[in-house]
Amino acid sequence: MIQAIVKKGKVLAEQIPAPSVSKGCVLIKVVNSCISAGTEISGVSNSGKSLIRRALEQPENVKKVINMVKSDGIASVYAKVKGKLDSGNPTGYSLSGVVIAVGEGASNFEIGERVAAAGAGLANHAEYVDVPKNLVMKMPQDMDFERACTVTLGGIAMQGVRRIDLRLGETCVVVGAGILGLLAVQMLKISGVRVAVSDFDDRRLQIAKEYGAELVINPSKDDLLDVVSSWSGGYGAKVCQSCQVIGVRPAVDGFIRASMQEKAP
Repeated sequence: MIQAIVKKGKVLAEQIPAPSVSKGCVLIKVVNSCISAGTEISGVSNSGKSLIRRALEQPENVKKVINMVKSDGIASVYAKVKGKLDSGNPTGYSLSGVVIAVGEGASNFEIGERVAAAGAGLANHAEYVDVPKNLVMKMPQDMDFERACTVTLGGIAMQGVRRIDLRLGETCVVVGAGILGLLAVQMLKISGVRVAVSDFDDRRLQIAKEYGAELVINPSKDDLLDVVSSWSGGYGAKVCQSCQVIGVRPAVDGFIRASMQEKAP
């Protein structure tokens, strides 16, 4: 099968063996997958940097390597790191498709069912994926694959809103009016929370306003703290929630293409 692999600053369409269904998992033929314009593109960029550059930018990983050297020896660790860099990494975390095999313990799914799946390193950009059942959900009958592949976006935004646990009439500033930010704005609004949105893009701020933001702020034009303080009567926001910008693209099938030639049932 074809799978997207991040290696040395590039995303490559590589031919690898297709996975088999595992215990407690569901094997899915991917129809659409969702690409992160932030996290994944950043990962591609980082993969092209030298080891010294990565070490300077990610000191926490250097500590892990030092600890591994102490326990496994420098030759063993060098071989592991070199093998990791040479083989590359799969990428992806949100997709939709059709169940083609059901593992032991995942009997709540059936072959032929339309599903969405989540999970970094599991719901990859690939033709086929093997995903644990707790990260797979059945699609509503009236939903198409393209929308269903964004399931993780909704889950991230919803979890963020739930975790901050705001109540009716409290205030929140959402930083970033990308897809996650706009989803969070709508969830907060219908929960009775007063929402302000900050972004450097006036076009995004206009969309946030249309989706229910009470206040929109462009920090390049106005002082964010002063505006929020005035808006909240001097109390400030109860919570500031940061949301990353995400984009959606068609799935990998012979790598990322404009459309699927073979339509799933």
